[in-house]
Amino acid sequence: MQEKIKELMTHMPHTIGSGVSLNKAKEKMLEHHCHHLPVLDGGKLVGVISDKDLDYVYNFDNHEDTIVEDIMNDDLVIVNPEDELKGVLETMLDQRINSVIVSAGQGETWGIFTTTDLIRLYIKKH
Repeated sequence: MQEKIKELMTHMPHTIGSGVSLNKAKEKMLEHHCHHLPVLDGGKLVGVISDKDLDYVYNFDNHEDTIVEDIMNDDLVIVNPEDELKGVLETMLDQRINSVIVSAGQGETWGIFTTTDLIRLYIKKH
């Protein structure tokens, strides 16, 4: 039997506001030891930002005025909590992404599934 993504995802991940500075986003990722932050605007999910996004922008001299909204990925890939791991991984490979948002099912919290969650699963099983 294949694992459901709801069993493997990070429930209620740390989030960040769309108008927050990149420095604050980087600080939050370091503080919470995460590589992805779902981005909210007025409590609504509008994107996701990764440490790779931040690293890319930090290579440029003038990023002090840049905010999360300027570089976040707003083309979210959203999966169902009942989706099986294999299908989600195929989607991630096809889309060349390292995270997907897991939609909230009835009575469930929403979450994020990342390659880090996959590594945790591998370590747990081996």
